[in-house]
Amino acid sequence: MAYYVQNGLLLASSVHAYTCSVAVNNSNREGSGAMSVLFAARLAVHMRVSSGKKPLCARALRSAVPVLCRAHDDTNDLSAKSETASDVFEVCAAPGVVPEPSRLDAYLTVKVPDVSRGRIVASIKGGLVVVNGTHVKKPSHKISAGDRIVCEIPAPPPLEANPEDIPLEIHYEDDHLMLVNKPAGMVVHPSAGHQSGTLVNAVLFHCRLPPMRVLSGNQHTLSARAKTDGDEADSSLIFANPADFPDTIIRPGIVHRLDKGTTGLMVVAKDPFTHAGLCDQFAARTVRRRYLAMVIGAPDPLSGRVSAPIGRDPSDRLRMGVVHGAGGRHAASNFSVRTSLARGNAALVEWQLETGRTHQIRVHTKEIGHPILGDDTYGGGGRSAAERLHRKGAMSLDRAKMILQKCSRPMLHARTLGFQHPVTGEELDFAVEPPEDFATIFQLLNDDK
Repeated sequence: MAYYVQNGLLLASSVHAYTCSVAVNNSNREGSGAMSVLFAARLAVHMRVSSGKKPLCARALRSAVPVLCRAHDDTNDLSAKSETASDVFEVCAAPGVVPEPSRLDAYLTVKVPDVSRGRIVASIKGGLVVVNGTHVKKPSHKISAGDRIVCEIPAPPPLEANPEDIPLEIHYEDDHLMLVNKPAGMVVHPSAGHQSGTLVNAVLFHCRLPPMRVLSGNQHTLSARAKTDGDEADSSLIFANPADFPDTIIRPGIVHRLDKGTTGLMVVAKDPFTHAGLCDQFAARTVRRRYLAMVIGAPDPLSGRVSAPIGRDPSDRLRMGVVHGAGGRHAASNFSVRTSLARGNAALVEWQLETGRTHQIRVHTKEIGHPILGDDTYGGGGRSAAERLHRKGAMSLDRAKMILQKCSRPMLHARTLGFQHPVTGEELDFAVEPPEDFATIFQLLNDDK
């Protein structure tokens, strides 16, 4: 695994057998601090590096799987990502600037993407956080300008997924893949809060597979094909090579995800070759996907492109938001209004994604001032949404509230999905109309057109 350090900052990492080479780059040339460490075990890189004059300190951990290192500096938007079973982050507080927030746990929660404060606190108390070369076990530790913090986040333990006889609406199936129309309320992957009733449980039963240990959360393999783009484009290894995981953890072949409340088409791979081919197409953005959403208000102009980076909302880590600078990842969506509803107070809008960030459409609809109906998380519910439906006397306020009460989920549907079959080479395109609850809300709004 090679770690590249520039001006004291870890920039990138890659795996080459089990050898770690660290090159210090100063003024665009390789310095004298280059060194090599043989990986006898997985390494968490707890380091202090300045101009290359100080040695690298590494602490051996338990297994033989290399870890991920990410780097972040308040003065530069620098990050590198390679998914494995354990993550190590290096965060550098800007010199000369008082860190905000100053508590160690709160600061890391803001700076480390996609990790909850609870997991960060657990890492601190478990002795997995190093500040300026010293292990710190107090979450309340005050950090100072210029502090260099290294934090290891252990992966959540794997969960066991059991086959469950859950009906699936299958629109296409062959020996290599299947197309499923996911209903509202179904979670795709098992997680700590959803250990049953998921799409994975249903697929295991349908394919007559035994119970399997699955990787929960955002755990992926070292394969370049297994890098996640978010809920709408998440790749995961189908049947993991036992050599990749010492406990022979296996994960079914879910190629991408939809939010729990989102309905529509998903593709599931049945073999590693098909899975890899589909993941490559998602990564290359050649997969054809279109979504339908009912939003509050009618966008003006009637078509356009939203380009706004998405990351964890700094004020609420449970949701996403438009985040400029560190923590935000490029996201772009195209929209076109299909029809105006409720006298212009709502609209049916078609969305086509260029990227696939977590909650991308939901965040971008909010960003342009037209949140999805029923999406309480992003402004599509509550009194303010009802008042917008009620504007200009389009309907009574009571009727607007009634319509929103019927929206038990965000009114978002993945209508089309198209791709090249990885085995046959055939171009496949599928479409499925929105479910009954979506049609009901549409009709209620259309009656007030």
